[in-house]
Amino acid sequence: MIKPSINEVLNQIDNRYYLVVTVAKRSRELIDGATPYVPTTKHQEIKPVTLATQEVADRKISFRKLTEEEIEIEEAKHLLAQTQNIIEE
Repeated sequence: MIKPSINEVLNQIDNRYYLVVTVAKRSRELIDGATPYVPTTKHQEIKPVTLATQEVADRKISFRKLTEEEIEIEEAKHLLAQTQNIIEE
C-alpha cells in the first residue's frame, strides 16, 4: 500500500484523475534522474510513485491546468516529433 494514501493527498489535488496524472508525470521525472523534493537516505529504497505521492502530500509539487496556448504548443511539438520520425524512416 502506498503511503500516504490517495485519500490523504486528495486534499492537495481534489480530482483523482489530475492527481494520478500529476503523480505519474513526477514519477517519470524521478525515474529519469530528477532529485526528490522530500528527504530520503541512500539506503532507503523508495519507489518513484511513493516519492511522488509524498511530494504531493507535502505540497512540494502541485497540479496546474495548461492554458489553450500551452496546449497548442504541446500539440505542435508532438506533431513535429511525429513528422521527424516519419522523415527519418
